[in-house]
Amino acid sequence: MEEYLDTDKFFESSVKRLAGAIKINTTSNDGMQELSGHDPEWSHMFAFSEYLAATFPLIHRMLALERVNTHGLLYTWHGKNQSLDPILLLAHQDVVPVQHEAESIGDFDGTYIWGRGSIDSKSTLIASMEAVEELLKVGFAPERTVVLAFGFDEEISGYQGAKHIALHLMKRYGEDGVALLIDEGPGIWHVPFLGSIYALPGLAEKGYFDAEIVVHMESGHSLFPPKDNSITVMADLVKKLKENPFEYLLDQDNPFLDTVFCIAQNDEMLQDYRPDAIKRIDKNVTAINNYLTEFATRLPSSIPFLQTTQSHAMIHGGVKVNVVPEKTSLHMNYRIVHGHTINNVKGHLEEVVKAFIADFNLNVTEEEDTLEFRGWDQRGIVNSISLRALPGSIEPSPITPSFVNGTTPYSVLHGTTRALYGDNITVIAPILMPGNTDTRHYGNLTKHIFRFSPGHDMADSTDNQLKSYAHGINERANMRGHVNGVKWYSLFIRNMDEADLH
Repeated sequence: MEEYLDTDKFFESSVKRLAGAIKINTTSNDGMQELSGHDPEWSHMFAFSEYLAATFPLIHRMLALERVNTHGLLYTWHGKNQSLDPILLLAHQDVVPVQHEAESIGDFDGTYIWGRGSIDSKSTLIASMEAVEELLKVGFAPERTVVLAFGFDEEISGYQGAKHIALHLMKRYGEDGVALLIDEGPGIWHVPFLGSIYALPGLAEKGYFDAEIVVHMESGHSLFPPKDNSITVMADLVKKLKENPFEYLLDQDNPFLDTVFCIAQNDEMLQDYRPDAIKRIDKNVTAINNYLTEFATRLPSSIPFLQTTQSHAMIHGGVKVNVVPEKTSLHMNYRIVHGHTINNVKGHLEEVVKAFIADFNLNVTEEEDTLEFRGWDQRGIVNSISLRALPGSIEPSPITPSFVNGTTPYSVLHGTTRALYGDNITVIAPILMPGNTDTRHYGNLTKHIFRFSPGHDMADSTDNQLKSYAHGINERANMRGHVNGVKWYSLFIRNMDEADLH
């Protein structure tokens, strides 16, 4: 089987399969309504499941397929030994909208395949399906049950897809009834200035918090503009928020601490960040802050792993060019690092806004998840700034165990990665996943949750940069890397079959 996966024939057929998947529109958008049966708003998803059925005939003949909440796809490959806990491989069918009309969709240039979903996450979905299809072709029959679960609304938080699938699986397997779970994640990265390649399975995710800030001020005709209006006040507030970011924080529970340790052990350039060096300063708050600031300066890409980040995501104000705007709203997005909580973020935001409005002579009114600063101008017209927590907040996730002594889920992932890529990889180290995935809904099924996209082309030093194109212009995947992903999934399934794990 390994020999066949290295052939041009398989490569070319894999290109066609992934290209076909990318060409199918599976967009999910903010504001899509809750799914109810064959909802027309979601009906475009049917084409994708039909494509999978036509493309992977053995899977659809030999695995059990269940549709969960209409478009959720749950494939179960029943193992011969039902006493073994199953493994769960996740991906999502949906993609974010394309913003540029000139983008290529499903084109292949000999190295890269282009289009929305080529990275996030049709590549891992198709790779896992290809691995199972090829294992079926050679007659492999697993001892351990293998479950493939594909949600359809991950890009809008997974409440229609992954959440329903997870509840369905909870009824079947119960709490901690799954051996491990693998979903999209950081994968394998070249670090050019270190001259090294790192495999970085995500063992946890940052928390998530959205807030809406609304400024209400007097409206009127633009012929008589006031000194300030809702837009100018909001502009000043945005500046204030930007000037007050969260400090860097590397909590003991943050997997990025292990990342730093592992990289520092292998690269002289980062020897100041080895465990013994960190221990020398761990009681000195000022030294720690200076240390983390220096690290972030030397490695700017590390900032999301060291900080609760804030993003000024959406702003709306004004209704007409000759009308002074009465209302301007701002949506803020926070990704919460381990060591902080949702309440920390709320407190920080309230503190910044309170300091900002100190000169506005506004009173404070508070309701559940809402804080409002209200006052009146000289003519008795209400001016106000209100804060509101939006739905969907989550705390930083629990940490997946990363023991490698003996046989553990992490050691099997570690060993599979090393077996496939060999010494081309300098270090395999845990890391924090700065974004959020469908795994948020599966936490009760297993403590062993890995966010890891295993496909990578070692010959392409820019392969890791492609990951940053997800959601952006010209999203594309390296096809040699994709084929390596197929190899990884097929090897991992077999390794888990032989692992001495329940």
